Amino acid sequence: FEGFDRPFQYILDVAGRRHSENLTPSAKIGDSVVFRAEPENEQDPFAVEILDVQNDRLGYVNGCQAQIFGEWLQSGIVTGQVFRVNGRIGYPRLFVLADISPKTHVQAA
Repeated sequence: FEGFDRPFQYILDVAGRRHSENLTPSAKIGDSVVFRAEPENEQDPFAVEILDVQNDRLGYVNGCQAQIFGEWLQSGIVTGQVFRVNGRIGYPRLFVLADISPKTHVQAA
């Protein structure tokens, strides 16, 4: 993800769906989501939580991508929406479409 200086979109598989009992099960395609850095997270200080508009947790940005997402949250604009809901019992999956505007583009606007 290095070197992006223009807006782009990215589809991500929401992590942690099957590992938590406190996740919102009723996310629907098109629902808005919010990305929130979670530096107090004991497992990963770079964790980025994904929430619905009622502030209910949907899951997390994958740990491999969390640090850069956190940087984008601090320096740019990141919005998102539910893109796809599927999976099976015991292995639910949720995909989010993120719209990312890196800081260099935001400053130039």
